[in-house]
Amino acid sequence: MSEENQENQETVEIGEKDIVTCSNCPGAMFTEVVTFVKVPAVASQTGKAGIAPAGNTFICMNCGTDISETEAIKELRGDGDSGLVL
Repeated sequence: MSEENQENQETVEIGEKDIVTCSNCPGAMFTEVVTFVKVPAVASQTGKAGIAPAGNTFICMNCGTDISETEAIKELRGDGDSGLVL
């Protein structure tokens, strides 16, 4: 990065007020969970039935609430150009 670009960069401080918390409890720790689907033999590359990951999300480690229910995520989704990726 050039010196000119470094001089123009703004410092951003992230603190406790920026921590995402659960909407149903005071929890602030989330874990990733994956949904699996059954794949029939006729749809499988190997010709054998199996399972495949179909999607993932994050849930509160305290109560199991999906992260999409948190106020922080709802605020980001309200802005159609947020770049939110879950």
